Amino acid sequence: NYDIHTRTASLLIDAARPATDTGRYTVHVENPVGKDQTTGEVNVEGTPGIDDRPFIEPSKFGKFDGPLRTAGSGPRGPILQPDETMRDRENQPPWIRLVKGLEDQLIDESKAAQLACIIDAHPAATINWLKDGQPLIVSQRFMPEYDQKS
Repeated sequence: NYDIHTRTASLLIDAARPATDTGRYTVHVENPVGKDQTTGEVNVEGTPGIDDRPFIEPSKFGKFDGPLRTAGSGPRGPILQPDETMRDRENQPPWIRLVKGLEDQLIDESKAAQLACIIDAHPAATINWLKDGQPLIVSQRFMPEYDQKS
């Protein structure tokens, strides 16, 4: 997801696994002015002796209706209000640019990793995460998030 204040889009990969999480991650951003993207390689180094089979068979899971939303949040995360420095943007012509791209990462198995890039866009950009060219499904292990401190 995207933080309007820091312009940072980030993705947290929890408990990385070599067989499923190693790959090429891409952030695709688009607004009415144009589009851009950045790609980074993630390599997960395996730890000998870890059993990565599912603890519960996937067929045992029921239908997931999605998380309950709380006030002040949207389908992609918190709804942020621009501060005073952002108000001037409304009077400027639209733009989109990638300020800092994704970086390649080497991760130890079962550790968390965070991929992040900085995007500057007006109007706000739509952000999509891909893994090996396919849309990334958000789950408990793959969480786009807002970074309000970077």
